[in-house]
Amino acid sequence: MHANPSLLLVQLYSDLQPPDAEPYAVDVLAQAVRDSLSNWIVHTATLDQRAGSSVESVLDQVRAVRPRVFGISVPQGTYGLAVRLLEQLSTLPKEEQPFLTVLGHAVPTYAAEEFLGRFPDVVIVRGWGERALISLLTVSVETTKHDLSRVLSDVPSLAFMSDRHMTRTVVAPPSRVPVLVQRTPGRYLRRLEGSRGCQYGRCTFCTRPPGARDSWTRAQPATLRDALIKMRDDGVTFFTFADEDFIGDDLSGASEIADILLSLQCFTFSISVRSDNVWKRDTSLSENRKRKDLLSKLRCAGLSFVFLGLESLSDSQLTRFGKGVRVRDSLQAMAIIRDLDVSLEVGFMLFDPFVTTHELLESTEALRSSRAWPHVSNIFSRLRVQRGTAYEAFARKHGLLGEFNPELISYDWRFASVQAEQIWLAGETWSATFHPALRLVRNAFRQFPQENSLLSFLVFLRDLDLRALEALLAERKSANVNAILSPLIDARAREWQKFIPHLAKKYQVAQEELVTWLKDPFYYEP
Repeated sequence: MHANPSLLLVQLYSDLQPPDAEPYAVDVLAQAVRDSLSNWIVHTATLDQRAGSSVESVLDQVRAVRPRVFGISVPQGTYGLAVRLLEQLSTLPKEEQPFLTVLGHAVPTYAAEEFLGRFPDVVIVRGWGERALISLLTVSVETTKHDLSRVLSDVPSLAFMSDRHMTRTVVAPPSRVPVLVQRTPGRYLRRLEGSRGCQYGRCTFCTRPPGARDSWTRAQPATLRDALIKMRDDGVTFFTFADEDFIGDDLSGASEIADILLSLQCFTFSISVRSDNVWKRDTSLSENRKRKDLLSKLRCAGLSFVFLGLESLSDSQLTRFGKGVRVRDSLQAMAIIRDLDVSLEVGFMLFDPFVTTHELLESTEALRSSRAWPHVSNIFSRLRVQRGTAYEAFARKHGLLGEFNPELISYDWRFASVQAEQIWLAGETWSATFHPALRLVRNAFRQFPQENSLLSFLVFLRDLDLRALEALLAERKSANVNAILSPLIDARAREWQKFIPHLAKKYQVAQEELVTWLKDPFYYEP
């Protein structure tokens, strides 16, 4: 037995995570362990090469801490980084290596075969991790390496190698949403969970944690109040609810949260919602009035930013995505949020394997006529066909899938429509070259939604995006794409160079450091 075994949890980052994203996953796991296993000494760390940390710095911590269990949180975009860390970990002397290495988060959950094929001694936690990690820690001090695979079979939500075959154990239900008493210090955007899961759970493109796709649970109001008071005492004034489905069909629970926030009167915050959280067809007018009243109440409580997942403004594409809404419902929901006088961002995925030019025209015309375009996150966004989704099966059936990319837990794919593919290829350079910079501006705006300079620059960029797509659709038979896009590219690049100093100030970093955050720094060379 080990009297005071230690646990080291490391959060990995890639350019897909904002530079100020809180290492929330490892903090939640650390809190669960501290609450349940008080004899364990818990350490957390981050590995973000943009911020100057390195694989070697994590190995130094392993040498210093000598953890009995070493946990690595591997979100999308960090597969390669995780592989490098695991390879270097294996070079340590045996006496310095952890007894058990555990991987968790989205990439190990959906790319278990890729990890276990290269590192058969690691153990993967699938989905929500608190119950599984606590069970793993318990058995890790009661067994030997020789008996480990036998006892792992009794631990929920795992994937591991046993007798050269992968074993998956039964998935545990989500645990109670925690209160974080201790967080990793730093200049992070603070996050809070008001719920877990998605009450709808039927979108064809969406990965869900293993288990029931519509699993959803609300945080206990008293627990949530404790978390908010702790953040207030720590000097936090703005945070984001990390919920996928903040309102769901639980209007009373969301209203209780609004009451707590109203009583504290010290925060502004952001939420993410589906359009039918805001306006639901085939329901009564009184029910929809309750939804509007709830949003107004949240606005009074400090709501300053709403992310609305629309994905498309073409009914046929929305049906293919399994969204369960129509374009007119989405536009009605957007109008309601606009009337709240809060900042709004709309999620869009116009390009999917089966998209047609007619659907692209429908969406662009609706964006222009409804004036939704200033709110669209990225007009040139391309659907990720992710492993384990209904959309994967649909695209595979039609022979459109290519190689699996574990970085994004998604497949390469080709278009069914030649014309749609030509439009995408023509706009790909326009979109891909500048997207890392756009992501930085967009993330800054989410934290400072009342900042007019950020809003004006985002609207400028989104106007150019829409104009570029409209031009490509209008001239889709033209061979001279460069002539179509060149003036827009020049205008965008000039304005970006002017904006770098302001954005660096918002992130509180030197301009040179901000530029290094961009995977492919975008410079305008006259």
